[in-house]
Amino acid sequence: MDLEISGHLHSDYVETMPRLVGPGQMISANTTCSQFATAGPSNSYPGYRFVKIRNGKVASLNYAEPKWSYPFFAGTHVGGITDLGKLTTPAIETGVQRAAPGGATLVITDHLDKPIKGAFAKVVVAYPARGGDYAISGGWIEAFHDSSVTEATRRVYYVRTDVAAGETKLVTLLPAPGATH
Repeated sequence: MDLEISGHLHSDYVETMPRLVGPGQMISANTTCSQFATAGPSNSYPGYRFVKIRNGKVASLNYAEPKWSYPFFAGTHVGGITDLGKLTTPAIETGVQRAAPGGATLVITDHLDKPIKGAFAKVVVAYPARGGDYAISGGWIEAFHDSSVTEATRRVYYVRTDVAAGETKLVTLLPAPGATH
């Protein structure tokens, strides 16, 4: 199966058609606009496609069937009319708070009607002293690096977590037991 993705037309569509040459099909998908087209009621909304490929095949590319893109903002009436002038809250909100002692807590709120599997974020914490490290709760560490090879002052963690629809999830990095920071 082939996939063609386009955008900028301020409308969602997904169409499946036979390939011109050889067996199989092609999916042609257009993504809604990335900005507000108006400040009032509209049937288009700012959004994006989240394309999932499994075993070389398109597993998913719609937020809602049969053709709708993921909305950038909470309160979007996907597939209907939305007053774009009233949208202010991101559909997925993130923030980082300091956690004592010396750690950080990532706060992710999913305002979508779908869960977020493997939500990804960057969290920066103080550099661990004396070979120490950080422990994570509420998620898993994908990768990390230090702010400098010679004089690191911070450690940068790339973390993932699953967030249920409508849930606020906390992912906390704290100095591992026995570490001095």
